Amino acid sequence: VVACRLKIGGEDMVAKAVDDAKQCVALNNKWPKAHVRLASAYIALGGHSNDACLSLQRALSLDRHYKVARDMLVKEMRGRNNRERNGSNSDTSNERGGNASSDRNSADSGSYPTEETPQHFSATPSAPPYPSESEND
Repeated sequence: VVACRLKIGGEDMVAKAVDDAKQCVALNNKWPKAHVRLASAYIALGGHSNDACLSLQRALSLDRHYKVARDMLVKEMRGRNNRERNGSNSDTSNERGGNASSDRNSADSGSYPTEETPQHFSATPSAPPYPSESEND
């Protein structure tokens, strides 16, 4: 529902998307995609860069290989740093170049990666096992 509301656009739909995403996180706060959807809604709403970054960090704490969350976090932080460098410390949609629907359209045009199921799961462990004592004999 969140993605549909963001796709439709408009301030009312974006605000409802934020509410829906918050409810999704409340239902299952261990689902990384829920946090990414919440971040997407905050970004589309504008003026909530810190909230978006916190949601993306939470998604990455649940799944450190979630490429979409990592890419979105890097892009949002770079954008925030650029805004600060240009002399604006606050994060409002006007400073980001428009209203919530224009921010949403820029997100749809590829400025943020699309969400997809992570393909990083493998049968091999991420670190070698500890050597057994029998191997040292």
